[in-house]
Amino acid sequence: MNVFTQALSNGTLLFVGAVLTAVAAALLIASPELKQVLRYTRHGLVLGSLLMLLSGAPLHPLIYLMFLAAAVAAIIAMRCDTMKPVRRRWCGAVALIAALGMILMETPWQLNPQLPDGNVTRVVVIGDSISAGLADNERTWPVLLAEARPQWNVVNLAQAGAQLADALHQADNIPDGPCIVVLEIGGNDMLNLNGAKRFADDLDRLLQKVCTPDRRVVMLELPSAPLMSEYVRAQRRLSRRYGVHLLPRRIFCAVLAASNSTTDGLHLSAKGHAAISRWISRTIEPAMLLE
Repeated sequence: MNVFTQALSNGTLLFVGAVLTAVAAALLIASPELKQVLRYTRHGLVLGSLLMLLSGAPLHPLIYLMFLAAAVAAIIAMRCDTMKPVRRRWCGAVALIAALGMILMETPWQLNPQLPDGNVTRVVVIGDSISAGLADNERTWPVLLAEARPQWNVVNLAQAGAQLADALHQADNIPDGPCIVVLEIGGNDMLNLNGAKRFADDLDRLLQKVCTPDRRVVMLELPSAPLMSEYVRAQRRLSRRYGVHLLPRRIFCAVLAASNSTTDGLHLSAKGHAAISRWISRTIEPAMLLE
């Protein structure tokens, strides 16, 4: 995964585009009559808007439409020689507010969740080949987690090639009693183009099954391409509904993009498994028994 692919799949382009748009809008507000400034401002608004649209950030389509309308209005205002400076300032202010608003809406999803304190001793992993590995003797991240935290009982139910429908069967084998359930699943559904509605329906059924009062559930947010944000939008919507702790895709993407962290650009190498193990360990540690 190269730098540009990583930026496309982890949502970074939204912030880059929003900052560029905000700077351009601020220049329009400050200097609505200087033609040299207006030219650079127009280029900044166009580039910033394109980057935000390419970001794949799973915001509601209406949010994107509102932002696009504000950006287009500001661009038209700069090209219209007869428009009064005060109206240009108003158009710039609306574009500035729209860009900052999108930053504020997306930022909370970029933060790693904080689990409440607890003393759980069992971790159950439901997933696909990212967690199960491709070889029988592969030292996967659940294996490494169990070795690093011997006081934790790590149960790995993941299966290579699994999709959400298969995860429902994995969930049948979750042992009774309190536990942390780690959901690393859904990537194969997205890669196989199963459809966002089917994805959401299957994920809804899975969360209904695994989310019980004696379990804490964490789910890895999926890296996604610009035209596949519906899958991540479903993850976010359902994580709110069921109280699931959603781990931001930017961290997962950073692991996949790191040098020698994958064997083929997707499946984890030993280095990648170690990085995921450390990330999961830090995330769930507050809820686990530490001695």
